[in-house]
Amino acid sequence: MPKISIILSTYNRAHLIGRAVESVLEQSFFDWELIIADDFSTDNTEETCWQWQARYPDKIIYIPG
Repeated sequence: MPKISIILSTYNRAHLIGRAVESVLEQSFFDWELIIADDFSTDNTEETCWQWQARYPDKIIYIPG
């Protein structure tokens, strides 16, 4: 179990999700998990989040709305 859980809520922010995830990935502390909670976005946020989770399955958890 990771020491830190980062919770990122999102709604229609496909164009910004990558920036937020990259910010977390660049941190010097590595014992974390990122939980992205989507509030029923109507843009392509869901697809973008699934792509990030596929790249980092041990670090990123995506919860669709």
